[in-house]
Amino acid sequence: PGALVVGTAEPGQTVQFRVPVDPALGSRFDYVIRVQSDAEGRYSVRLPYSNASLSDNVRVGESYRVNVGGEALNWRLSEEAVRTGAVVDGPSFSSTASFGSLKR
Repeated sequence: PGALVVGTAEPGQTVQFRVPVDPALGSRFDYVIRVQSDAEGRYSVRLPYSNASLSDNVRVGESYRVNVGGEALNWRLSEEAVRTGAVVDGPSFSSTASFGSLKR
């Protein structure tokens, strides 16, 4: 299912999540997804990979790299949140954040 990550940024900003994925069979790739915050600065994105490599079949990077405008940070997502489809507070890049918190 994937975890639903919610956070804030300035209205209309693009929020990008990137994590390296290294499958045992096949080539390493970066999973990248971009979403745009709404008019109130809220964004949501469903992420399918946790940062816990629980299998030898697929290794995932230790953290997501999250970019918004000129800001970037590393952010971790738990396996439990991904498996249960939990709603998770993601990074917030807005001075007027209504939910979520900055996690560096």
